[in-house]
Amino acid sequence: MPKTFDDYADALKGLIDQAREAILSGDQPAMKAAHQRLGGFIADSDDTIHGVIELDEVASTTMQDVTLARLDQSLVKNLSKRSADIERLIKTISNQSAINNSAAAAIRLERVKAVLDAGTTVVNELQKFADTVDTSNPGGKKLAKCLDEAIAAVIAVQKQVTS
Repeated sequence: MPKTFDDYADALKGLIDQAREAILSGDQPAMKAAHQRLGGFIADSDDTIHGVIELDEVASTTMQDVTLARLDQSLVKNLSKRSADIERLIKTISNQSAINNSAAAAIRLERVKAVLDAGTTVVNELQKFADTVDTSNPGGKKLAKCLDEAIAAVIAVQKQVTS
């Protein structure tokens, strides 16, 4: 280990340069090693030499910077994963929405079919009834006309539902 302030300062400059290179290259193992060497510098430095305590503070701050750089890279990686998670959720929700919309359309179609079937039944029954009406008298003619109008109204509703 160095014996003078200048020796310690030069050693710390070298360690900081190594840490900077590790950060710039994004090399996680090198950042970890630089962090450990800075910790070793602090542990092994002779604090009785004037100014070395201040160098230890610089080394400590550099250790924090290395730690933050490592965390930044991890956060960027994690944020990329979150973006992928969001894309996956969007696809899942979109697919489920399409399935739900399809199911809802099928349910509506079934209801429309039921209404049409009921309308057809009504028309058939009204026609059967109209066929039994005696149109030889004015009351029967009036009833037959009302039945024809009711049948036409039901058929009109069926046409509106199917168009």
